[in-house]
Amino acid sequence: MSCSGYLNKMSNTEIRLSSKSIFKTLVATSFLIIGLSLISAFFRIYFHSNFRGTAWLFDVSGDTNIPTWYASITLLFCALLLSIIGWIRVQEKERYAKDWLILAGIFVMLSVDEVATIHEWIGNFVSVPVAKGFLNYGWVILGLPLVVLIGLYFRRFLKKLPSQIRHLFLFAAGLYVGGALGIEIVNAKLEYIFGYDSLIYTLVTAVEELCEMLGVAIFTYSLLTYLEKWVNCRSFQVHFKSK
Repeated sequence: MSCSGYLNKMSNTEIRLSSKSIFKTLVATSFLIIGLSLISAFFRIYFHSNFRGTAWLFDVSGDTNIPTWYASITLLFCALLLSIIGWIRVQEKERYAKDWLILAGIFVMLSVDEVATIHEWIGNFVSVPVAKGFLNYGWVILGLPLVVLIGLYFRRFLKKLPSQIRHLFLFAAGLYVGGALGIEIVNAKLEYIFGYDSLIYTLVTAVEELCEMLGVAIFTYSLLTYLEKWVNCRSFQVHFKSK
């Protein structure tokens, strides 16, 4: 069943999305952001220069800047794609339709968290002094079991997906969670030992953020591919009508 069958035909205005071109754009943007962040960090650490107060705009370890908003927007785009798939599957009365919508809700929360840094606020209430830095970011103590619970909940949903999409989902999740939680734990130790302005901390932070960005890019590609191949949606047609 085609996507256009579910969308109201209101005008001839169309928005076409290509999975490969979007994926390439996301990957290129990710490397560009990381590159700019590393350049600004290099000048900050070795030359004590902040480019007249603009270096923070590209700092991937900072908040409310370009990398933060980019991450938030890409996560929200994933939520939109998941909502489209979920809505179509609901119309078809597919068994796991609600799981697509639950995933969409999770990605909306991740998008909001990128900007609002809710996880850091929660982490302020959790501390493990004897961990010698590994759990200095308290939110990972709650994040690890939460990821396990989410994985257990969606295990049957994943088994029902086409093998290509399932493998892409798992690869994307591995990259994203590996960066957000795995490397974050290592980074906590590095900050504890070397400090925020050390080169090693900066480089590992860049790897962490790149893993997250590439994970989202792969997940976006998998959703668009799923729409193209298994929802018979070669293009999205978004129509507008003036009153």
